[in-house]
Parts: sequence; C-alpha cells; structure tokens
Amino acid sequence: MSKLLILEPPLQLLPSLAVVIGLNEAIVVQQIHYWLVMKTPDGRKMGQATDGQRWIRNTAENWQISNFPFWNVNTVRRVFANLEERNIITSRDDLNKIGYDRTKWYTINYDELKAIYSEWLNAINQNGEMELPNMVNTIPETTTETTKDIEEEGGNAFRVYEQEIGPLTSMIAEGIEELVKEHTAHWVCESFRICSKNAKRSLGYAESILKRWLVDGYGTAPPWERKKYNNNSANSDTPTARTQ
Repeated sequence: MSKLLILEPPLQLLPSLAVVIGLNEAIVVQQIHYWLVMKTPDGRKMGQATDGQRWIRNTAENWQISNFPFWNVNTVRRVFANLEERNIITSRDDLNKIGYDRTKWYTINYDELKAIYSEWLNAINQNGEMELPNMVNTIPETTTETTKDIEEEGGNAFRVYEQEIGPLTSMIAEGIEELVKEHTAHWVCESFRICSKNAKRSLGYAESILKRWLVDGYGTAPPWERKKYNNNSANSDTPTARTQ
C-alpha cells in the first residue's frame, strides 16, 4: 500500500469553498476553523475567547511546519495576507501575555464568508451557470499584458514552464511567481530547462537548483556535470554566473 494514501489525518474542505475564495485560501480558512472549534481530550477549546470571538495564535513559521508543510513560509504569509485584505480573516497581536510578543492571533469573519458565498450563489442563479465572483484568484493568462513584468526580467517563466516541464496550475503559478521575485525570471527559466534536460520535470527540482545557485553562483553546472564542464569549459553552454 502506498504511504501517500490516507495513513494520517487528512486535510478536508468543501470544493465549493475552494471555488468561491480560491484553493489555497480555502485550505487555510478550513484549518483555522478546525483549530477554533477543536476541543482537547478534557473538553477545553483551543485559543482564547475575546470580544465575543475565539482567536487562535500562531506564527507563519509554525503554521507552515504544523499545518501546511506542502508550502513554503512565503506562500503561507501571502495566503494569510490575502485573506486579511479580503476581510475573510482578522488578526490582532494585543492578546499576548508578554508586551513585546507580536505573534498574531486569528479568527474567521464568518459573516463576510457567508456574504461572499451568497454573492457566488446569486451569480449562478442569475446566469444559469457557475460564474465566479471578481475576488476569486485565477491562473494568470500568459499574454503580453499579464506577463509584461516577467518578460522585462528576461523571459516568460509561465510559458517556459509549460514548454519544459508540464501544465500550469494555480498553485504552480504562485510558486513560480515567488521564485521569480527571489531569483529573476531569467534564472528561473534556466532552471526549468535544466529540469527538462535531466528528465526531472517538477517545480521542486527547479527550486533545488535555484537554491544551489544562491550558494555556488547562478548558472554554475549541477554537481553531476561539473567535471565535464570543468574539463570542457570553453564549450560549456552553462550561463555565466551572476555576480553576487
């Protein structure tokens, strides 16, 4: 039996919630809700009740480690910030016992979530088909207009991913955007080409290449090819390392 097939408590959410507010956002909201209503074996609720609401406390790093290990910390921060901006969740840092502790406490704005869902249902009823509200995030369309910034940085990372690795999904698109911010589109595209060359077609493999380049220098040959590149540097097609 595969170890990837439900041998641990699964994350669960309603598909309609993911449709209405976005998949990543739905995962976070569902998990916050889980902690807000969860009870310990002796019957106590988690978090703290204040101002008629229950709040749960955690850092972005701990959210990532204990709840969302399939994301990096930057993705966790971005999803939480998006939910706060849309007023789906609220945070505060004045409930900590130590004054200098700025760890955030979170709660869900259930009324706002209900209003967003009602808007979505009205759109379906009025149009006779499932049309999403304007606030729903979708995969950026790879047109000249929507990818102008990436083009200016050295290449269309979305298009190169599809050409070299595989189909683009919303989660992959978000991951690519984070990599471009940190490494520039040029080197992200180069990492995708190396993935394809070595038949390792995954965003995670590309990310490992980029992390290694941060240490060794951008464009350096992968370890398994360094001897070949060192012996034949004049003919190497490895891009020149970027000055740090």
